[in-house]
Amino acid sequence: MRHARIAALLLLPLALAGCAETLQMIGAPLEKPRLLFQGWEPRELDLEGATIDLKWRVENPNAVGLKLAGLDYRLELQGRVAVTGAAAGGLRLPARGAAPLELPVRVRFADVQGIVEAIASHETLAWRASGDVGVDTGMGVLKIPFSVEGKVPSPRLPRITLAGLAVHGISLSGLTVDVKLEVANPNAFPLPLGTLRYGLRLGGSEVANAATVALAPVGGGQRVGVTVPVRLTFAAAGEAARRAVAGEPLDVALRGQAGFGSMGLPLDLAGRLTPGR
Repeated sequence: MRHARIAALLLLPLALAGCAETLQMIGAPLEKPRLLFQGWEPRELDLEGATIDLKWRVENPNAVGLKLAGLDYRLELQGRVAVTGAAAGGLRLPARGAAPLELPVRVRFADVQGIVEAIASHETLAWRASGDVGVDTGMGVLKIPFSVEGKVPSPRLPRITLAGLAVHGISLSGLTVDVKLEVANPNAFPLPLGTLRYGLRLGGSEVANAATVALAPVGGGQRVGVTVPVRLTFAAAGEAARRAVAGEPLDVALRGQAGFGSMGLPLDLAGRLTPGR
């Protein structure tokens, strides 16, 4: 019994010491943990952005347990920095064991310069994640660098087209022309409520400038109509108003931006349409 107590007293400093001191006391050098990339999964892809789940396996070859101190990362999309950040530590690595490490990163397309052009011309978007994982050794933080890359499916931009003209509300002073638009969503996910900011010319006359109209949500794979009403006066837009009343074709030019959430899409629509009633 006395010998057992003596042995326990001799081992007590080892139990109280930190991981690195423990390894030094037993004569074992600290081996660098291994960070093994297991893959990634795309999720929550929409017109706002995408979430990428990065997955690693962290192996600890040492005889004592360790703990992650944190993770710093940077993610690039199409060669441009999209997001930087840090994740908290706390993950415990068992002695001579391993633990899974997962990092979800959300990329907002609106934060990436030139992303609208990239989405319009690419079916996939190239990403690259880099940074380092910090391991708390008890004597300091050991940094393990990483760099992984892949390609995430690109969302498809909504299609907005001119669909027609309708004339109503004719009076002695003027009339109302409804410019009909169609918004098509080629994606599986829905488009959120949006706003169209535009300027409009009919028959060569400017009839609206810096105007706005709401864009209704559009379900995945669906199309919805949008009406842009314009009041024309015979005094200000005589020829355009006359042609609209007579049902003669009118040149229509609509320029501006359609905003869905944080994504802004430039618009430049032009066509020759015949008014109906």
